[in-house]
Amino acid sequence: MKRFPLMALAAACSLLAGCGGGGGGTPNPPTVPLGTFKSATDRTTTSTAFTANVVGASASGTTVQIYGDERTGPATAFTSSHRLTFTLYGPVSAGSYAISTTHASGTAQAVYVETANQNGTYVTTGEWHATTGTIVVTTADGSHIQGTFSFNATNAASANVIHWTSGQFNVAYETPPPPQG
Repeated sequence: MKRFPLMALAAACSLLAGCGGGGGGTPNPPTVPLGTFKSATDRTTTSTAFTANVVGASASGTTVQIYGDERTGPATAFTSSHRLTFTLYGPVSAGSYAISTTHASGTAQAVYVETANQNGTYVTTGEWHATTGTIVVTTADGSHIQGTFSFNATNAASANVIHWTSGQFNVAYETPPPPQG
């Protein structure tokens, strides 16, 4: 006879998405199509969108690297590239990863690099490193990794800051993580 109250409690808990588990994941995370890697950006004076057209993720040991590349021009000889790369230090599972300069478990690093094709040679024209913010993984399984992000990244050479907001990713693994034991 006590099953009904427990089932009702479990149903209510599911609806509220707040009873335990998940390690800090976002309640009711946004679902975006596989292959998505996008964000709003604010370069102190100009707001623009970042939408990657080349994406990937790979795992090595307890580290996962995710990238999104916004390329212009032909696929084999693009004229410019804007690449955002996350490195998550784990083991990686659903949860929140704070931007850090360390490689400690539960932290992340993010780098944004702009590259231009100058007469057949690719030259880095700008590089920003994340200084504060968070990457939240909502799904991490053997086939893909999904989540949200927001952080600030600074260019050491110019001190320019890019504010990354409303970021979303859902990327298939090129190199999947090892099976969990």
